[in-house]
Amino acid sequence: MSVERRSDGKTVRWRVRWRTEGGQRSRVFDLKRDADAFDRDMRRRAMLGAHAPAEPPPTPLVQWIRHWWDRDSIAWARSTRLQRAAILDRWIIPWIGNVRLRDLGPARVRDWRAEITRSGCPPTSANHALSILSATLGAAVGDGLLPANPCSPVRKLPITVQRPRALTPIEVERLRDQMPTMRDAVLVSLLAYAGLRPGEALALTWESVGNVLVIDRSFTLGEMKSTKTNRRRTVEVVEPLAADLDAFRRFGGVGADLVCAGLHGQPLDLHNWTARVWKPACKQIGLIAVPYDGRHTYASLLIHEGRSTAYVAAALGHASATTTLHHYAHLFDEARLQTGITMTQAIRDARAELARS
Repeated sequence: MSVERRSDGKTVRWRVRWRTEGGQRSRVFDLKRDADAFDRDMRRRAMLGAHAPAEPPPTPLVQWIRHWWDRDSIAWARSTRLQRAAILDRWIIPWIGNVRLRDLGPARVRDWRAEITRSGCPPTSANHALSILSATLGAAVGDGLLPANPCSPVRKLPITVQRPRALTPIEVERLRDQMPTMRDAVLVSLLAYAGLRPGEALALTWESVGNVLVIDRSFTLGEMKSTKTNRRRTVEVVEPLAADLDAFRRFGGVGADLVCAGLHGQPLDLHNWTARVWKPACKQIGLIAVPYDGRHTYASLLIHEGRSTAYVAAALGHASATTTLHHYAHLFDEARLQTGITMTQAIRDARAELARS
C-alpha cells in the first residue's frame, strides 16, 4: 500500500494504491489527509482480513441477488424458491435492482416500499417482499459486504387480520353431497373433520390412517415435503370421518397409496382440484369458501366441543397455543356462551338434516 502525490501542473491530488485478491486497486483524493486516513483504514482491513468491518461495495443489488440465489437457494424447498422468485421478479428487481448496495440504506428501502405500495402491491405482499429483501441483504451482511441490514429499521405494514371463515356442519355436508366422486367427498371430510391443511390432506397415505391420522408431510406446489411446522402430529378420527374413510376404502376402488389420489395414483394438484371440483360445488349450493376454510371448521367444532386451547393447538399442528388464540379467540368467546356439543353429534345432526331435506 502507498500514498502517491500526483500533479498535472495545476492540481495536486493523492492516490492510494493497494492490492486485493482481484489485483491492484487505487483511489484518488483531493486532500492528503483524506488519502492518509483511507490508507490507514485499508492497512487495518488487510490486517483483520475477513474480520474487517464492511465497506459497502458499488455492486448493483440485482448482481448480488443472483449470487445469493445461485449459492443459497439450493437449500430451500421448491415452494420457497417459487414464492421468492415471484416476489423478486415482480416487486424487487424491477424497482431497485439497479441500486448499488452502498446506496441502499433504510431511507431508500422505505421509498421502495412506498413506490410498490402505490403501484398496487397489497400490504401482505409488500411485507413479504420486505422479508425477502431483508433475507437477501442479511446474507450480504453475513458475507461482510454490508455493515448492517438496511431493512432492519423498517417496520412491516399493519395488516388487518380477518376472522377465519368456519363452515357449519350442514354447509360441509351439503358441499360433500355436491362432490362428483367419493374421493372428493372424503377429501372435504379430511379438511373439515380432521383439520388437515390442504397439502397435508393430499399427502395422506392409507398407511397413516387408523384410529388416528398420522400427519408428517404435505404436498405443496408439486413437491412432497414436511409439514408447515416440520413436526409430526396425530389427529383423532371421529366416528363420522372413520365411516367415510371405511366406505371409501371398501367401495371406492382404492388402488393407490394416497387416500385422495389422482387418476393414476399421483397426488392431486390443489389448484386444479379447487377450480374443477371445489368451486363448482360451492356455486351449486351458493357457498363462498376456500378449501382452507375446512380447517377453520374443524377448529370451531373442537372449540364448541369444549376442548382446551392446548388440545386445539396440538390437533391443528400449531407451533404454539398463542397461534391458536390469535386466530380463534372469538370462537372461544362464543363457545363460552353456548351449550357444548360433541363434534360427532354435530356431524350426525347435520347428516340427518340433509337426509330429511
